[in-house]
Amino acid sequence: MKQDRREFLKKAGLGALAGLGAAAGLFP
Repeated sequence: MKQDRREFLKKAGLGALAGLGAAAGLFP
């Protein structure tokens, strides 16, 4: 169960970084 949560957090973190990167690209 802990492992699943860690994977979820990792994916969520990557998604957040991707979102921020896209926002930064849209608004330089």
